[in-house]
Parts: sequence; C-alpha cells; structure tokens
Amino acid sequence: MTYRILRTDKSLQSALRRIALEQIDAGLAEIADPGMDRKALVHNLRKRCKKLRGLIWLVHDGMAEAKAEDHAIRDLARLLAGHRDAAVLSDTHASLGGGAAQASQDALPEGVEDGFHALRTRAAHWKLRGKDTAILAAGLTHVAGRMNAACKQALKDPSPANLHEWRKWAKYHWYHARLMQAAWPHPIRARRAEAQALAEALGDHHDLAVYRDRLHGQSATDRDALDARAARRQKKLERRAFDLGRRFLADSPEDLARRWVAWWKISREG
Repeated sequence: MTYRILRTDKSLQSALRRIALEQIDAGLAEIADPGMDRKALVHNLRKRCKKLRGLIWLVHDGMAEAKAEDHAIRDLARLLAGHRDAAVLSDTHASLGGGAAQASQDALPEGVEDGFHALRTRAAHWKLRGKDTAILAAGLTHVAGRMNAACKQALKDPSPANLHEWRKWAKYHWYHARLMQAAWPHPIRARRAEAQALAEALGDHHDLAVYRDRLHGQSATDRDALDARAARRQKKLERRAFDLGRRFLADSPEDLARRWVAWWKISREG
C-alpha cells in the first residue's frame, strides 16, 4: 500500500481511486481485527481520514464531488473525535508528569464502519474532469497558498486558533509532498520531512492548548505546575514552527506547483 502517485498509474483518476481504496480497505481491515488496540484503531482511522482529505484537496479542481466528499470524510472523522481527545489528554497529562491513565477499550461509535463502507462504494467511481497537469497545479497551489497565508496570520497573532488553522494546511501540504514524491524523490522527500516536522509541532501545540483549557476547568493541587510546564513546551513548539514556516514562505505556491508538475510530467515520460 503506497500513499503516492506512481509512474505505473495510467492517469491521475486511476491514482485517485487506487490510493483512496487502499486507505479505506486498510481501515476496514483494522476495524475487523478483534485484537487491535482501540486507541491505535482510532488513531489509524482518523489518520486515514486525513490522508483521504489531503488526496481530495490535491485533485479538488477536477472533482465535481470534492466538497461533498471532503465534508463527508470530515464528519466521519468527527465520530471518532471523543475517543481521540480522551487519549491525547491522557498522554499529554502523563508526559507533563501528571500520571498515566488506563487506555479505554470502548466500542467504536455507531456509524463508523458503515461510513467507511459507504465511502468505499463512492470512491470506486470518483471521476476527474480536465487535464491532469492543470488539476495537480491547482491543488498544489491552493494548499501551499493557504498554508503560507495561515503562517503569516499566525506570525501576526499566534493564537491557538490561528496556529491550529496553520496546522491543518501544513498537514495537507505534507500529504501532497508524500503523494508527489515519486516525481523526483530526493528534493520532494526533503520538503516532505520539513512539512511533517511543521505539522507535528503545530499538532503538539494544539494538544497542549486543549489540555490547558481542560486543566483550567478543574481543581488540582498540581494544576499550576502542570500548566506552567505545558506553556513552556508550547513556546518551544512555536519557535520551532515559526523557524520552519518562514522557510516555506521563501517559495511561492505557484513556483512550487509549476516545478513539481514539471517533474511529474518528466517522470512519466521516462
């Protein structure tokens, strides 16, 4: 299973369907596995939903149902949000010295498995309209542009909401680098690694923000100490994210898209 557009894909549409079905089938196999840890299952299913949304954003300009499918996958992931938030809060609390909690093994929320099955049925027939190169260029430009715009906004106002918005587009850009990596592996892999580091730093920052909000609503003898540790960690993550973000700003989304699409065309001619 490869989350990547390959030279062997006959078209961008065939790559879209193949990648989507691979992610959905892997998720359904995990759901059907009775021995799989519930925390790992929820994490994997949410990750697969994000990968699918990243894939859709790459081909958004040529896919008539892109908005509807993006929203459907978002809603499917939201069914798992409660399980995920509880696990993250527990892990964050433990990492700050607050002690560990026992992992939950509750059943998946109703609708998750059916949602994946319905999604598979639709994904097998997804269609693209327009030239592959134009579709790729539009998707790459849009997401990289949104990432850079969110970075600039966060530099002006590093609020949790602005940093979270930046994280969303940085993660999609990371997924786009993964999807396009076969076009020219070495330079795109480097970009992929930096985008991943940025998305993960912003993700950890968001988890700490959620944790601090929850912490302030509770009475605990060590609350102030835990909050101070969380705040210090957030500042380190902000510095890391801004260092990376400023580097991404040096490359215009249009130039990046033009270069990657040109590499993709060359790779298919070889």
